[in-house]
Amino acid sequence: RSKPALHYFSLKDETYALRDSKSKAESAANEERSSLLGNQINNKKTKEMVAQVIRPCRVAIFLNIWSSIFTAAFFAYVKPAGNRDTEVILYFVRLFSDLVGRPLARLPRPWFLKTKDNLVVVAWVRLLLMAVFFAYIAFDWFPKNDYFVVGLVCVFSVLSGYLAVLSYEYAAASLQTKAGQSMAGTLMNSTFQMAAFIAVLMGVIVSELGLFTDPLESDGSGDDDDLLTAEGDLYPDTNSVASVDDNSSSLFSGEIR
Repeated sequence: RSKPALHYFSLKDETYALRDSKSKAESAANEERSSLLGNQINNKKTKEMVAQVIRPCRVAIFLNIWSSIFTAAFFAYVKPAGNRDTEVILYFVRLFSDLVGRPLARLPRPWFLKTKDNLVVVAWVRLLLMAVFFAYIAFDWFPKNDYFVVGLVCVFSVLSGYLAVLSYEYAAASLQTKAGQSMAGTLMNSTFQMAAFIAVLMGVIVSELGLFTDPLESDGSGDDDDLLTAEGDLYPDTNSVASVDDNSSSLFSGEIR
């Protein structure tokens, strides 16, 4: 070939090589985008699958945490039967009972808590204790006893710590892979936070609605009456004082005469 012809073919070969390199780069980018899209789809499907598998555990942890925080918001509405500060006692009983209930999960499980489905049933049954607590603070005909309400909160809180540990344990045991267990833990934590938020929100709403009577407000009228009586004793009526002074003056004038 002549030199012009060689130059022409060399430019043509470079053009083909550049085009081939661009096509390879574009195909690699398309494959990468397809791979990322496929991973996103797979991750979404995996998350849905994990959520379906641990659904009983999520329901159990939601009922457990929601009821515990919602009930604790109304300890101040418990009217003491004696001279004890029942609100403070209930607060610390709840904390220590919840703490005691957690290591109990290491003991052999009873027959009605062998599976995660049994866990949901027990979580629903536990709500009956919450109903008894609210009946105690809502109705005057309910017998008032400090030992009863403290024992009620103690059992309620022990079950709270116990069921919380079992919920997380059964959720992790439902999956075999580390990735699945990690995703299950994330879902359980989000359910925990959602239950806490809803409980606080409902507590504020119910408190603002005034559905329950504050024992301090109910006892306030009697205290005010006692205070007024005490003030009356300390500061008698000025009219009475004036009449006494007049009688004393008259008597004193009569004696002078």
